[in-house]
Amino acid sequence: NALQSHFNNEISKYLKEKNRKMIGWHELLFSQEILDVDIAVQWWFGSMSHKKKVQERIGKGGKILLSMHQYVDMDYPYAVRSLNKTYSLSEKKLGIEGNGNVLGLEAPVWCEYIRDAEKLDFNTFPVLAALAEAAWTDNTRKNYKNFEMRLESKREYLKDKFGFEMPDRRVWRGKSASY
Repeated sequence: NALQSHFNNEISKYLKEKNRKMIGWHELLFSQEILDVDIAVQWWFGSMSHKKKVQERIGKGGKILLSMHQYVDMDYPYAVRSLNKTYSLSEKKLGIEGNGNVLGLEAPVWCEYIRDAEKLDFNTFPVLAALAEAAWTDNTRKNYKNFEMRLESKREYLKDKFGFEMPDRRVWRGKSASY
């Protein structure tokens, strides 16, 4: 951990000289006592030990980027990660207090199981819409049923304008086999 932190601190110094900032994966949390506070940490894997380290990082003024794989990975089929689960993502849901130190939400897609552009669109568009609303809407104003109705209302527009076939609601809900 000390060697990794030293390496990351050196890279961070170099990037600062270029007016850039470093983001590293959550493994950095386990060496944060010597890690430059300006290095943002991308928290993508959740466990209680990680949550404690995230809160410690935030408490020291460190920045966190939330990309919790079980909520947002776009290569997961909807049967594993329903759209409602993505929509529910929040600091509160994860049990952390960001105090303004959460930079935002990120949805990764690992393409080794995405066979073509059609499958990529199928997996990503509804997830990005849910994640955008999760990130930008106060928890007191979130309404998943309303979100789903608004998303459904765009089905014909997306098909006519872009040729995009949105997954059926049963698929979003994880109730039907995904594409």
